[in-house]
Amino acid sequence: MSLYSLFKSSAEINSNKIAIINNSKKMSYADTLREIDQFSAFLYEMGVRKGSSVGILLSNSIPFPIVFFAVLKLGATAVPMNILLTEHELRVRIRETSSSTLIVMEEIVPRVLNILYTDLKKMIIVERDSYMTDNVLSNMVRKVSGLIETRNQNENIHYMSEAKFVIQTRNEEPVDPEKTTAAICFTSGLTSTPRGVILTHMNLVSNAHQMKEWSAPVQKDSLTMISGAPFFHAYGIVHGILLPFLIGAKIIILGNHDDTLAAVTTISKESNVIFSSNPYMHKEMFEAINAREPAIGCVSSLVSSNLAPSEIVENNSSGIKKTEILEGYGLTEAGSTISYMPIGYNILKEDSAGMPLPNTYVKIVDMKTGKLPVPLGETGELIVTGPQIMAGFCNNPTDSARVLKEGWLYTGDIASIDSDGFIYILGRKNDVFLSKGFVVSPSEIEKVILGNKNVEEAAVIGYKKNDIEFIKAFIVQKKGLRITENEIIIQCNRFLADYKIPNSIEFVEFLPKNALGKIIKKSLMDMVMQQ
Repeated sequence: MSLYSLFKSSAEINSNKIAIINNSKKMSYADTLREIDQFSAFLYEMGVRKGSSVGILLSNSIPFPIVFFAVLKLGATAVPMNILLTEHELRVRIRETSSSTLIVMEEIVPRVLNILYTDLKKMIIVERDSYMTDNVLSNMVRKVSGLIETRNQNENIHYMSEAKFVIQTRNEEPVDPEKTTAAICFTSGLTSTPRGVILTHMNLVSNAHQMKEWSAPVQKDSLTMISGAPFFHAYGIVHGILLPFLIGAKIIILGNHDDTLAAVTTISKESNVIFSSNPYMHKEMFEAINAREPAIGCVSSLVSSNLAPSEIVENNSSGIKKTEILEGYGLTEAGSTISYMPIGYNILKEDSAGMPLPNTYVKIVDMKTGKLPVPLGETGELIVTGPQIMAGFCNNPTDSARVLKEGWLYTGDIASIDSDGFIYILGRKNDVFLSKGFVVSPSEIEKVILGNKNVEEAAVIGYKKNDIEFIKAFIVQKKGLRITENEIIIQCNRFLADYKIPNSIEFVEFLPKNALGKIIKKSLMDMVMQQ
């Protein structure tokens, strides 16, 4: 089925149930479907047609799913983008995807207005009051003074609120779910620079259904799903929008995906919750719980979008009751998700990324040829196949052919699989480096460093300067605590071979991360090479 059909089918079954809560606003499934249909008809009047690409530049808010499904109903392609991108970065993505229309939240209009005059046919502005509370409004400086005058001078600028004047809705444009592009999401996971990942309706619908099967043990009529992941990312789309809508759950949207206290407060009011986010937000959440000690109800699970530091699990006893903390693994190139720890079975294998989702097949192959399967327990590159695997990279057949071979996605991750079928991610193939003639995985060194209870976060890189090999560790200390370089070296000497010991250690206040909380090692490498 198409993604619009996925939502429409659920809305017809759950019409009177609450679909979305954001700040003080609530919308039922029936209301949400009506707004989707109305805005879709408005987009058609604005010139959006089957095959068009529509840029979406919105924060996590009620308008996002409405815009997303409205675009898809027309057979067009949604191109969600990070609202923090610069004008240059946005322009590159708009040109690469041939997006002719941009739907943008009001307060960042000044940053993108120049793009309208050079690369777009239409700009549709989502008014601030549709995604912010009055309290937030009163504390913000209005950045778009004179925008009404600008609109009067340019007939290509419109507002989302104009959609309410559209009377006639349109039927869904028929699409081939297997071949029609639903979304282009940008990632640099398997490439050196950000690439647009082409995800079909089948890719995303399949991944939502796979997650539905995975979460079946805890699905109830009262299930609430909270997403701390940004909707512009495939993970946020599948976990924060598609999965809850598919199972008729209530979505609580956190206006700011970094707002930990809001997450704690929200969870404390709900009885049966699945909360998906990145491990660092979970960690902050537990710290907030320890500080405030709120009354927390039954939380079904806290789901990490990527591998979490082991101390998160240790903190499970500190405030949230009847909770499973489940780690998973995925890539944008895989529609978002490949594997998860089983839910509802009290199975916990430390450091495991869980088992493959239904209809997902994984294999560990040798890193030299990429063709020979390795025995269970041994390491190699993880490759995966399934209905959620992307169609390819946008306008980049070379990179597509490099990572998609004979139906398998080469993830670039070094992994192993145990005899029970559980996956262990050991590091990135591109992150490993040579030291004294041996191959070293930085994650092994990082795990040892994180064993020091005064260490908050750690990242290790290997590099060459003047043909000399170096290993450098970046360490964030826990607040109020102090560690010496000598302490870390002693700890490494205790657990690691000589060729794995860092040559230098730098204590930093924070590590660069992407929107899902993953450390960006390329930024660390660039910083080192410039020194």
